[in-house]
Amino acid sequence: AGDSAITWANAIKSEGGQGQIVCVDPWTPYFKANRDMVNKAPLVMEEALKSDKIFQLFLHNIKSANVFSMITPMRGLSDKVLLMLREEGFNIAFIDGSHYYSNVINDFKNSEKLICKGGILCGDDLELQSHEIDIEFAEANKEIDMTLDPKTGKEYHPGVSLAVRDFFKGPVSSSKGFWAMRKTRNG
Repeated sequence: AGDSAITWANAIKSEGGQGQIVCVDPWTPYFKANRDMVNKAPLVMEEALKSDKIFQLFLHNIKSANVFSMITPMRGLSDKVLLMLREEGFNIAFIDGSHYYSNVINDFKNSEKLICKGGILCGDDLELQSHEIDIEFAEANKEIDMTLDPKTGKEYHPGVSLAVRDFFKGPVSSSKGFWAMRKTRNG
């Protein structure tokens, strides 16, 4: 409900920079319910999305944080909205949306085009990288939000772990779920 956008806006302000943040989200239900999950927060979020409370809370939070003028919400699916944005027009693309493999890999492909050379493609929710998990289990569960990895016993997002592996062809720089890679001449 705006926490990431506010964090990025405050980082820009604290460095004295000028910047705009574009938030792409449909702010509509997307979650495939798995009531056996340890973490019940996504189920609560899903109910709030149905009534549009999350988008209204997002707007309230960015206004209350005094960063509203820095943030442009673009309501829609990333597959459509990202294609409307200027190629190589962004220094950073932060991906923190759907955790389903098909959505994550599409977000990577569409966001990569938006990043200028030397820019950063980064995201959230990479609790475990592919070399740490049971790959067969992850492949069988890549289109669910979150599950327990049988190898580590830890809760993670298999779609994110596999999309990072497939897109970047190996491990990435990461810390506590946050990951980042710099775009170079070669990719």
